[in-house]
Amino acid sequence: MKRKTPKQINRINKFAKLDSTYGHHVGGILAGVNEFKKVEILTENAVAFNLVEGRRFGIGIGNNQSLRPRFRIGAKVAYGFRDKQFKYDVFGSWNITKDRNFRIDLNYKKDLSTSLTTEFLQPNYYINRQFEFIPVRAADTVLFKPYYFEKKSVAFYFKPQVWNSFKITAENQWRDAALNNIAGGVNHFGLTQIMFDWRFAYREVINRSGRIESTINRFYPILNFHVSRALPKMNSNFDYWKYALSSQYQIRTKRAGILNLNLTGEYLNGIFPIQYFSGPFSSVRYLFEKKVILPPNFYKNQGVSNNQSISLGVNYDLMNLLFKPKSKYTQPRIQLLHQATLNYLDLNSKEANIYKDTNLFLSAGLRVRNLVQIPVFGFKVGLGGSVRMQYGPNKPELFKNRLFFVLNLM
Repeated sequence: MKRKTPKQINRINKFAKLDSTYGHHVGGILAGVNEFKKVEILTENAVAFNLVEGRRFGIGIGNNQSLRPRFRIGAKVAYGFRDKQFKYDVFGSWNITKDRNFRIDLNYKKDLSTSLTTEFLQPNYYINRQFEFIPVRAADTVLFKPYYFEKKSVAFYFKPQVWNSFKITAENQWRDAALNNIAGGVNHFGLTQIMFDWRFAYREVINRSGRIESTINRFYPILNFHVSRALPKMNSNFDYWKYALSSQYQIRTKRAGILNLNLTGEYLNGIFPIQYFSGPFSSVRYLFEKKVILPPNFYKNQGVSNNQSISLGVNYDLMNLLFKPKSKYTQPRIQLLHQATLNYLDLNSKEANIYKDTNLFLSAGLRVRNLVQIPVFGFKVGLGGSVRMQYGPNKPELFKNRLFFVLNLM
């Protein structure tokens, strides 16, 4: 082996120092967390644009979680230049155990949201990231109803066994419609609910590179179970039970890529805000496509209703089987996407049935990762995107409403 000269050694040490110093900050920027001694600056979703707020700018601050303190305290603030309103998020937690597997979280949040999609329990990350889609186009408000909300919650996390995690949550929130186009819907309501979550992930390992966190899973399935109960006697306008289950499975091969399967099911029964549970694959969209008009004061006279759905999502990752360019600046990774959802909705008032039908929703798509790959101080920043199109018997009438485009920074 040829020995390196002192000049080469100094050059390697110089770049190693750059990677450890600037690379750490670059990783923090990508993760949305920038550390400065005992403080961390939170920049996730610091700049955004949507139909309600226009341009949105925000920032947050908290104590540094990399130092593994026994508590967490922090706050975020954001401002929308179109609605001219401030949004707040104040949070704190106490780690009963140093590994954070047993802890209590407190949260007060005043912000924007859309539908009540089920949020399954996540791995034990330092920061649980929540993606919130706020419509950019007016056409998207048919599916996603933007609301201002004010939420107060307390959660208890516990992990009595190494592969099983649990969470119990109690929360109260008030919602006000952010736009005036929610015809026939409920524009102001309160909701108090308790929730129970369970997550099973056999031999799951959390990998941390600076503040970039990910999981390593070699064993499947990964199971999630969720149940929530609305409490009508505790400042809540609704009364329902919701059960949801998710199962993730993966098949890995050396020469044919990776096949990811995600099977989810949901059962909702009681008196619930139907538009609040809307989304691209719910019966609510078909309800509006058929121009079914809800009676006046429907939510004051709503009877026991039922909504059931089962969905299979497929992600076939071809990895680098199709393209193997020699350039380090492009390493395209192709993923084929498909989703099929079967949904049943039985909507009733106290006097009569309003709507009852079963619908099938289908979509197919393509995702490209690392189309452009830029090395930055030890990290590789990849740029890519995805396109998804709805098809089948219940596709939207307008072609432009069937397509969804997303650009990704990975």
